[in-house]
Amino acid sequence: MAFRYHPSTIPSISCSSESPISNASLDAIAAGNHSIALALAIEANQLLNPPLEARRVLVDAASNSFVRNVISGNNGDILSIAIANDSVHALSGFANGVIVLWDIITGQPLRRMIGHGGAVTSVAFSPDGTLALSGSTDGTVVVWNTTTGQPMRRMTEHNGAVTSVAFSPDGTLALSGSTDGTIILWRSADNNILQRFDSDHGAVNSVDFNPIRQIIAWGAEDGTVTLWDFQQNSLLRVLQGHTDSINAIAFSSEGSLIASGSDDKSAILWNIETGDLLQRLVGRPREIVSGHRSPILDLAFSPDNTSIVTASTDWLLILWDVSSGEQLRTMYGEDIITGAAFSPDGLTVYTSSRNDNITAWDVGMSEVIQRYRSHQGDVLSASISPDERTVLSASADHSIILWDINSGQLLKRFVGHSGWVHTVQFSSNGLTALSGSADNTLILWDIQTEEVIRRFTGHSSAVIAAVFSSDNQLALSASRDNTLILWDVASGESIHRFENETEFPCVAFTPDSNYFISCSLNDTFLLWDIQTGEVIRRFTGHVDTVTQVVISSDGQWILSSSVDTTIILWNLTTGEIVRRFQGHRGSVWTVAFSPNEETALSGSADGTLILWDLETGQMLRRFLGHTASVFGVLYGATSESVITTSADNTMIRWHIEPYPRDIVSWITQNRYVPELSCEQRIFFHIALDCDLANNFLSNSTFPTLVPTDSSLYSGTQNAPLSLFTTVGSN
Repeated sequence: MAFRYHPSTIPSISCSSESPISNASLDAIAAGNHSIALALAIEANQLLNPPLEARRVLVDAASNSFVRNVISGNNGDILSIAIANDSVHALSGFANGVIVLWDIITGQPLRRMIGHGGAVTSVAFSPDGTLALSGSTDGTVVVWNTTTGQPMRRMTEHNGAVTSVAFSPDGTLALSGSTDGTIILWRSADNNILQRFDSDHGAVNSVDFNPIRQIIAWGAEDGTVTLWDFQQNSLLRVLQGHTDSINAIAFSSEGSLIASGSDDKSAILWNIETGDLLQRLVGRPREIVSGHRSPILDLAFSPDNTSIVTASTDWLLILWDVSSGEQLRTMYGEDIITGAAFSPDGLTVYTSSRNDNITAWDVGMSEVIQRYRSHQGDVLSASISPDERTVLSASADHSIILWDINSGQLLKRFVGHSGWVHTVQFSSNGLTALSGSADNTLILWDIQTEEVIRRFTGHSSAVIAAVFSSDNQLALSASRDNTLILWDVASGESIHRFENETEFPCVAFTPDSNYFISCSLNDTFLLWDIQTGEVIRRFTGHVDTVTQVVISSDGQWILSSSVDTTIILWNLTTGEIVRRFQGHRGSVWTVAFSPNEETALSGSADGTLILWDLETGQMLRRFLGHTASVFGVLYGATSESVITTSADNTMIRWHIEPYPRDIVSWITQNRYVPELSCEQRIFFHIALDCDLANNFLSNSTFPTLVPTDSSLYSGTQNAPLSLFTTVGSN
């Protein structure tokens, strides 16, 4: 091991009452106000003598924040947003009838466009960015010159509020929809009406052009989407699947898909050729945050059509995978999110909201290298082949899959168990694999032929864990029947049965295979002598079930994870606790040493991974990518291959690295950190007083604790709303 054991300097990782600013930052994270959490965490780390937990809180706040920048509109509620193809300019439409043209790189307003007598519900750029289109509750559509900010033409043919506008892919046509149930197709150069459609489905809330074919679409208040061939002037089809009004529709850039978002809190992906419903984006029951809880107001495809983002009145922005319907990332706004648009490179989503802000969100997921999807149940276990070219996964769907680790291609599916497959492991030569199942058996598989070499029977309940000895001659299995069985792999015969007062959730051989460790449901784990069958040592330190134990390559150290939300580093020889790690917000199901054994990675019921420094006990980074409990973490021979398994039915291959040592510089360069107001500084006990110029007098030793009620961070009680909103910044 690379770390050193310093019992006298073991840090306490949990937050204490001695760090009220850190506690306030954690409360802000729990409440979803991640920008405020970052600001508070930075303040905590800039104290004269910052407490040990301040660094952990800073890492936690950085890991949970995805906001690159915030631009304050200073005009009230923003109802609509559009991003130009040049990635530099944006349009925002306000409830007070104003439109603002922005430079989103500098955050500066370039033009203030005034011409509507009602709220601006929709805005759009022409493909070349020289024109803008806007629709308003005043019933008009206006074409603007973006260079001068002056209106060029006004269309007044609708008899109700204009809810949506769009340019055709070549910019020569425009489309508008209204609450009067009409859709108008017209020439943008002269306002000449080409076609007028009267919807049979009530108010029209959203319109769009297909980017490839001569097709337009509109979404209506009765929950339908209509596809119309305007070249042939014929109805293609009406898509039915929503149970409430549709607020947003969008075509994919290659034109084969259309997405719709509704008051029924769901989004649907449709195949426009067949009319088939491909995905209903509503989340899954076991996900940490499962879909939207309120109406979806807007949505957008990523430029490469692999993902879609939805914005809602529940203040959430959710990124979804198009092919699987999986919820990839959930981001928390500070008010109702009214509009969403991708940047042309697909790395940023810009949103408009009722709090007067345009927010730039980082949706690039560079840390996720590959997702593996095919299982129809929880992925409970995985094993990387010795050559690191393939990976095996075991699932609650009763199957085992062999994957190409780089491409994510499914190579083989092994079917032989009749129950959940809880565990799988490659042999050290990679030619065979061992699996254990809820059908009470183990199977030894031939990887090449997919055939069952041998089935091991002897347990009377589910096999939860199974491992090979270092020479592959022995195998050890742990079962819910409160027994461990040592097997001769070649014959399939039971060599020894070990019994305990509770079931064994996990088991691990020492490197020399002369000893093994077993977990227990009674918050302990045991070290056994394999020859005598005797318990040599009982490790006590957790306060709930131990879920996994792993042993360092030199056999000197143990890492254990537990339902008690902690990880503990132990000295195997003495049984002493070296260090305790705390940072997860749910049961910790899995933990692993990195190949150099300087760090460890843990996975939890909170859906996250945490990278830990074993020397200092500090959290180095939290990784978000799974949407449900993380059951397994495993490294390859090098740190390049990290695989995790999850209750979200997927595996992920990760690029795992910590934040830079100067994390504050990284945060200020990559994340939005709001300037805390003087009132906020006083409330969070960062300052004693403010002068009339709204400056603060620093006081880093203020003794009173801040409230830790997370409901404060939505501004709903106990404190003025201004304490929990960010100061507008350009």
